[in-house]
Amino acid sequence: MEKCYVKIVVEGDEETAFFNVVKQLGTNEIFVLEIEDARGHGNIADLFLSALREGELYDCVICVFDVDDKAKQRDSPYNMVRKQLMSIFQDSIVIDAISFCTNPNILQYFLLSADSLPNVALKTTSKSTNSNLVRKYWPKIALEKTDEFGRKIKSGYIASRWQLEEIEYSIINNVYSYDNLLKNAVCLSLDYKNDLPAGNLLPLLIALKNGDVNYFKRIRELIDGAC
Repeated sequence: MEKCYVKIVVEGDEETAFFNVVKQLGTNEIFVLEIEDARGHGNIADLFLSALREGELYDCVICVFDVDDKAKQRDSPYNMVRKQLMSIFQDSIVIDAISFCTNPNILQYFLLSADSLPNVALKTTSKSTNSNLVRKYWPKIALEKTDEFGRKIKSGYIASRWQLEEIEYSIINNVYSYDNLLKNAVCLSLDYKNDLPAGNLLPLLIALKNGDVNYFKRIRELIDGAC
């Protein structure tokens, strides 16, 4: 079977954890996924360009980043990523095709593995609000922990690595369902630029699960046409 190689440049730790789950539970065997953590929105465009310059190594390159309810704020991290991508492609249609965005953030998709959208909808990026929702489904994250000096600290959800590993492990081991995530994501608006909560990950996730190589070929054709 001829494989389809897809490079996904993701904004940070949350996105990396999420796509670790996708690789384990939601990727058809025809795909080979390479996930690269940009470690911040400011590195996404450069890493995307580097992947393109690697020629035929990848059949398609895409990127995943947050909106954080700031699509209309000119100097927001979200718009800075788009501006940097525009300097590469000069075409907003291409940028829309390669950009997979969540509004407010990737946590909403994790929560959709545990419950339905009306119960877990996130309309804020507030860590305190998000912590309450995470504690409901991942109680260990609400337990007291110790810092590197052995001092007890109260651990709300801050998307730290150990917290993400806890969430990732629970879905991969079917405490919560990836299929439930896909089913509930249908209720999310795809119009992440205007709606909240919203995100356009679902078409990507379905294509990966169903082995839809043509989905990625269409994106690659847009990329090649703009380069």
